[in-house]
Amino acid sequence: MKLIVDHAPRFAKMRAHTATHLLHAQLAAIFPETKQAGSLVDDDVVRFDFHADRLLAPSEITQIEKNINQIIFDALPVVTIETSMAEASKLGAKAFFEDKYGDVVRVVRVTRTADRETDNISAELCG
Repeated sequence: MKLIVDHAPRFAKMRAHTATHLLHAQLAAIFPETKQAGSLVDDDVVRFDFHADRLLAPSEITQIEKNINQIIFDALPVVTIETSMAEASKLGAKAFFEDKYGDVVRVVRVTRTADRETDNISAELCG
């Protein structure tokens, strides 16, 4: 049996997945204690569920869209690192489903410079 990957939908899903990380980072700036409560990532749609104590104001939604679109326009690198939980913490990665992680974790980062954790736009453990 031979597996054939349809690259167009695969890369579309990858972009949508990265978009959920960027959205989560933007929401965390407004709601610091928020955590992802679920999501749907497909090649043509993204749904991101989260808990908050209020609705987003229209101006906040506009600013989030502007910020994410700027990040996309800047074509910043998306870096995936497999490391220990301790090293992931040093990189500033957020963990949200702690009970799902083993000794080696996968960190997905979007940064302005690939070598500095202080420039994280988004850094999350990703299962």
